[in-house]
Amino acid sequence: MLSLADTKIASPFGDGRGAFLCFLLAAMIGVGFFARAAGALSVIVFVMLASAAGQADLLSLLVHALDAAALTLIGAGAYSLDAQRFGRQTFRLPR
Repeated sequence: MLSLADTKIASPFGDGRGAFLCFLLAAMIGVGFFARAAGALSVIVFVMLASAAGQADLLSLLVHALDAAALTLIGAGAYSLDAQRFGRQTFRLPR
């Protein structure tokens, strides 16, 4: 399991800024506040971490990036703060 305290990954963000950014994005996704924007930023963060990671952590980080991409495309759900604030929205794709 990958954790923020894992010292094998060289963070491209510096010492404390990367951990704070990851915590802030996780908190935003956890409460459902601007979950799509936080998911999109999470994809960028995971790809940047994957580029700095070793071979052992690369697959795990790319799977997390795909999870964040799915959250960005699908959204947080009916009980998120975004849904309470902006209402539930359905996107209809043309056939």
